[in-house]
Amino acid sequence: MSNSKERGSERDVSIDQGRSISVNSVGSAGVRKKKRFVAPKCNCGIHVILCMSSTQLNPNRLSFGCPYFKTAESHCKYFLWLDEYVLLFEEEQINNCSLHGRNPKQNHLLVAAVFMEEKVTKLEDRVSGLELQIKNFKHVKCIRDFSYPLMALMFVFGIVFASYLR
Repeated sequence: MSNSKERGSERDVSIDQGRSISVNSVGSAGVRKKKRFVAPKCNCGIHVILCMSSTQLNPNRLSFGCPYFKTAESHCKYFLWLDEYVLLFEEEQINNCSLHGRNPKQNHLLVAAVFMEEKVTKLEDRVSGLELQIKNFKHVKCIRDFSYPLMALMFVFGIVFASYLR
């Protein structure tokens, strides 16, 4: 028996498009969906953050962005409007529903095409992330390569200066 049922009675109320609302006597209510919306990952490989636009063209419009966009570090410049992201889920649901009217061979080909498209998108994202890591690595390596000779020069200069003062 689940904890919520132990605390109070629970009932499910079905609503449109495969969603249901779960209500219990404790007072919490939640919407369960067949497919959960998960924040996408940017090309850096990190879950994106949700931002609100403050421009006149898109006032209070929500968007996803790379979490590093406000830092001094370089970032992947990932950007996606929330409503467009939700629309992608709706299109996927429509595509899944349209599979029932086709013959099995067409369904198999369509599923394979969708799978390959998703795989290509993931690989493109991975390549972009790896390119960004290489760029960051080269930047750090350049600083490190410059700092070692500089430290050695400063050490020698310190010894010469110390011996000069004696």
